[in-house]
Amino acid sequence: MFFEISKFLDFIIIAPLTWMTILFIVAFVTKKKKLRRGCFIAAIAIFLIFTDMPLADWAGRQATKSVNAPHMNMKKPYKAALVMGGFAEMDNRNGMMKYSEFTDRLWEAVRLWRGGHVQRIVISGDCSSNIDSEGYSTAGLFLNYMESLGVPRSVFILEQQALNTRQNATYCKQIVDTMHIRNSDCLLITSAIHMPRTLRCFAKVGMPLDYYPVGQFDSPAHYCHLDFYPKWEAAIKWERIINEWIGRIIYRIVGYN
Repeated sequence: MFFEISKFLDFIIIAPLTWMTILFIVAFVTKKKKLRRGCFIAAIAIFLIFTDMPLADWAGRQATKSVNAPHMNMKKPYKAALVMGGFAEMDNRNGMMKYSEFTDRLWEAVRLWRGGHVQRIVISGDCSSNIDSEGYSTAGLFLNYMESLGVPRSVFILEQQALNTRQNATYCKQIVDTMHIRNSDCLLITSAIHMPRTLRCFAKVGMPLDYYPVGQFDSPAHYCHLDFYPKWEAAIKWERIINEWIGRIIYRIVGYN
């Protein structure tokens, strides 16, 4: 139920495109001139603000400034990299991976494994390996795909139940405890914007962790006028940022972190 509610709120609350659509609909159907004018102005303002890439990047940096750099020991190999899911799903027709904007979580984990910094990769709650309501999973396709890229199946440990960050922490702890791996031998990998909430969820279940953020909001060396042209990619970044703001508030209210 919590998962379904969160997805509904994602569509209604955090999407600037949804806000603009609602405002335009109200503007077209209302007979009140002041309301119509106000809706048009508000829709245009939302468009200008939430398609501004420098503003979106600035907001992202403010939301991630405490975790925008890795906090890890580069001189030791971690026994497990805990990679938060949401980065891919498998195509049943050809066995290939459908990438999302969060796939850098996986590839950075693989890069760290190739460099000898991690020994195993635990993937928690990803569509590529989760078990669906009918008991089906594409985990085999995922492992085959990674093996074709030179990463042995034995490198991966798949946590196949988590649907949210709280469950990521809970189920990963069960895996780590079963394998008798210490917290200090685990490295958390997720997007920088998702990292603060994830760290608090893991700390809540007794797992303070070193971490490796990906997808940071970097500040450019300089700006030009083209940077301020409207871009829909900025609206997508804003959705991620707003989603995390709301997620942090809700998780604090319900006691998840």
